[in-house]
Amino acid sequence: MSDYGKTSEQFVVLKTIAGKRTEWLKEEIEKLDKIDKDFSWGMPYADDPEYPEVEEFLRGSEQSWTVRGVQTFNGQIQEFAGLREAKEYAKRCLNEGQYESSYTTEAGEDNDPFVTITKTRKWFEDSQVKLAQYKAELARLSEIY
Repeated sequence: MSDYGKTSEQFVVLKTIAGKRTEWLKEEIEKLDKIDKDFSWGMPYADDPEYPEVEEFLRGSEQSWTVRGVQTFNGQIQEFAGLREAKEYAKRCLNEGQYESSYTTEAGEDNDPFVTITKTRKWFEDSQVKLAQYKAELARLSEIY
């Protein structure tokens, strides 16, 4: 329970803050509740506006995907110029692209340079943990305020 009386100024301020947090928690719980409780490779909220083809892969059911170039503005695929460019792309994916998703990247070269993107279970496992934490926090806030 709170150390403040329900009529104190501090309680009123805390109640206002708790109300905003409660609304946010409800939205997040609703979103996380939509995720299938049985594991799948799909990451439905993955977001990568710079590379929509990566976003599409992340939202799909495949575990890994090999990329041999990037899609240009006119929809054509521009192949990687060399291993260095593939490594830069792989690094960019890891540093900038993991919103609502989890994966590893590996650049390589056979006849041509490529990047393999492999999804991990981390996003799914984290979302299940967050769901439980958010539900517990919402219950505590509802009890107090």
